[in-house]
Formats: sequence, C-alpha cells, structure tokens
Amino acid sequence: GRIARMYGPERLERTTFAALLCEPLQRAHSAFYHMRSIPVAGFDRPSSAPFPDFVGETSQTALATWAHGRYGPQLDRILDELGQVAIIPTAWYLTSAQPTLKELLDLVERRSGKRVPAPAHTSSAKPLHAFAGSHRPLEEELPSPVLADLAEALFRSSNEHVYELAYSDDPRVSLLPAVRRPYRFLDLDAIAVGTELVSIVTLVTAE
Repeated sequence: GRIARMYGPERLERTTFAALLCEPLQRAHSAFYHMRSIPVAGFDRPSSAPFPDFVGETSQTALATWAHGRYGPQLDRILDELGQVAIIPTAWYLTSAQPTLKELLDLVERRSGKRVPAPAHTSSAKPLHAFAGSHRPLEEELPSPVLADLAEALFRSSNEHVYELAYSDDPRVSLLPAVRRPYRFLDLDAIAVGTELVSIVTLVTAE
C-alpha cells in the first residue's frame, strides 16, 4: 500500500498504527453527510434525500457509505499492508483516556525502542468532527428499533470479525487498553446514541 511504500520497511517496523473505532452506524451516518458536502473521487454524492430515505438505497454510493462503518475488512487490509494494528474502542477512550494513552505509549516504546513523553493534559471534552452540528443527530432521524435493525443487518458480521481480532492471540493485533473479557464495544448500546464521532487512524513513530 501507499503508506508502506512511503514509510519503507525500517521505519514501518518501528511505527505503531492505531485505529480509534466508534460505533459503526454513527460512522456511516457521519460519512453520509460528509460525502454530501465534499466530493469523494470515484463516487457520486448521496442524494439530497434525508438519511432515513437513504438507508434503503443499494447504489454504489450507498455501499461506499456503509463501508465506512465496516471495520473488519478495513482491519484486514491494514494487517495485510502494514503488519500490525492497535484497536482503540472510542467508548473506552471517552470513559477514561489515560489507560488507553498509557498503553498506547508503552506499545510505541516497545516497537520503537524509544520513550514517548506522555501528554501533559488530556481533555475530557466531547470530541467533534468537522460536520458536527451540520446535521441532525442519528437518534432524531431514525427510531431506536430501526437503528437496531440497521446495525444488525449492516454491521453484525463485520463487528464479529473485529471482536475476533481484538480478543485473539494474534501478535499483530493490540487492544488498548488490554482486557480479557470480550466486551462488545462496537454494539449500538455500547455507546450513547448521538455522540458525534469519526473513526481516526494515526501513525505514531518515535524519532
């Protein structure tokens, strides 16, 4: 992949790739409004219809929108191209950021051999993406039973694969913070509906 070529094998070996994963339906909802606002190469903009009407579409644009929340295939590609990934559940990070940051920095140190200073301050403020406030919250657009049915139909298989990776003994995969009990951190009821979040990926290299 492009990142692997750009970094090269030596730098990639000491770089930690981390994925902060929010609830998939929230992620797709955010992607819908993002794609309506900013053109995405290779895809048509979603229709001007509201999100509740869009959920029944089967166009390529609809498939691309749902793909934003299907983390299982995304993690498989990351592992194939970069060889390692740290999974950070957003729900856990928002509850208490410090354990996640500590374990992430420890992982960076193990991979790079260099210590990364801990941040002096960790904000507990609610993180917002660029389009926060520009569209209605998801729970105001669709009733809870519909949300549950959508999450089951669109993301169940992908979520199960993420859980398999996160709780496996695969040395390429780290769950931060590390827990043994298989918490279902991507399920719709694991995160308060309405939280405005996007999935974030970051490369951390200790120089």
